Amino acid sequence: KRIAFAIRNLIKYWKVIIIDNYSTDRTQEIAEDLGAEVFQYQNNGYVETPEELAFVQSKVITEYMSWSFVDEMWEKELLEKTIEITKEGIHDGIATVLKNYHYGIRDLTFMTYSLKWKKHSRHVHVIKKNQLECTGMIHRSLKFNCANVYYMPLDEKYYIHHLSTYNVKKF
Repeated sequence: KRIAFAIRNLIKYWKVIIIDNYSTDRTQEIAEDLGAEVFQYQNNGYVETPEELAFVQSKVITEYMSWSFVDEMWEKELLEKTIEITKEGIHDGIATVLKNYHYGIRDLTFMTYSLKWKKHSRHVHVIKKNQLECTGMIHRSLKFNCANVYYMPLDEKYYIHHLSTYNVKKF
């Protein structure tokens, strides 16, 4: 169910590629029925590796790519603005706020906030595929070689909403 939601959210705006870890559910069937392209890749753990990034980049045929997850929702305005910016081709990456919502906790939402800069931290979520590299596990060593980043406005319609299944006990 989650894969269908993610694909429907994005497929009208760009090509969706699913990297499936040889799941035993209906991921491939659902994804292909909704118009996504599916590739099988054996990930040896929870966090992606440089080898997996290279595999994904080899499948991307567009200039830009996004490393997105099934628990993320992109607002229509964010998707439209992202398309507009990528068509210009001027920026190496596009950064926006990731707003987290935690399962079972009505009032617990948070965004990365930089005390140093006194503003919400925006992270690159769309990047020219040749500007992305990884030297270790992706969540720790993903490197964005972006000299020219477009920062989305600090307005919720330009946020990525992360619908986490974690609750505070996880942290």
